[in-house]
Amino acid sequence: MSTAPVAREGRSTRRDPGPPAPSALVGWWLIGLLAQLAGAAGVVGVGMAVTGQPATTFIEGVGMIPVALYIGAHWAFMAVAGAAVLSPPSASRGALLARLGLRPVGPVSVLTASLGIVGLTLCLSAALTWLDLVDAGAMGGIRRALHALDGGAWLALALTLSIAPALGEELFFRGLLLRGLHAGGPAVIALGGSSLLFAVTHLDLVQGVCTFLLGLFVGWAVLRTGSLLTAVVAHAVNNAAATGLVMGGAELEPVVRLAVGMPLAVGAVVALGRGPRAPKSEW
Repeated sequence: MSTAPVAREGRSTRRDPGPPAPSALVGWWLIGLLAQLAGAAGVVGVGMAVTGQPATTFIEGVGMIPVALYIGAHWAFMAVAGAAVLSPPSASRGALLARLGLRPVGPVSVLTASLGIVGLTLCLSAALTWLDLVDAGAMGGIRRALHALDGGAWLALALTLSIAPALGEELFFRGLLLRGLHAGGPAVIALGGSSLLFAVTHLDLVQGVCTFLLGLFVGWAVLRTGSLLTAVVAHAVNNAAATGLVMGGAELEPVVRLAVGMPLAVGAVVALGRGPRAPKSEW
C-alpha cells in the first residue's frame, strides 16, 4: 500500500509572498520621482514650443494645467502599476484595488477629515503669512498662475489643481506606500515614511514642510478609517480651500485663520481618534 501524500484538489501550494519590502517601495517611489521630473520637463518643453513663451511664463500661467494633469495621471499610474508589480502573480484586479484601500467609507468620516484638513491649511496659511513665506517657492508660482488667469482658464486650473493631484498622489502615497509599509511594519514608521517621501517629491522646502504635515493628517485618517477614499476627498477639499485662500481668503488676518483652523484641525484629530479603528491593512 502506498503511503505517499495525496495533494487535495483545489489547494494551492504557492506560498504567499506577503507585503512588499520597504526597500522595494522606496525604490518604486524613486523611479516615480525621476519619471515625474522627466515627464513634466517634456510637457513644459512642448508648451514652450507651441506658445513661444519662456518656461517660467508658461508654467506660471495656463501651462500649469497640463503639468498638474500629468502629475496626477503619473502618480495614479505608478500606484496601480506598483500594486501589480509588487503583488503576487495570482492577484486579481479586485485584489489590487483593495490593496490600494479603495473601499467604501462612511460620510461622517469623510466630512470629519475634510474639515480637519481645511483647518490645518488655515493654520499653515497663517504661519506662512507671519513668516512672510506666502509667495515663496512653488506656492508662489501657483499663486501667480491663479492671479494671471481669468474666466474659463482660471476655472480649469482651479478644478485641475483640486482634483488631479488629489487622486493621483493619494493613490500612490497613501494607497501604495502607506498601506504597503503598514502591512509589514508599525503604523508610526509607515505614516512618517510615506509623509516624508510625499514632502520630498515636491522638491521645495516651504511646500515640503506643509505637505509633510498634511500628509501626516490624511495618512492618520486612512489608518483610522481603513479607506483611501477618505484621503482622496479630503485632499481635493484641501486643494480647493487652498485655491480659495490664494484668490482672496489669505487677506483674512492670520489670527482669524488660526482661530478658525485650530479647532477644526484638533477636533478632527480627536474625532478620528475616538472613532472605531480599522484593522491593520492587508497587503
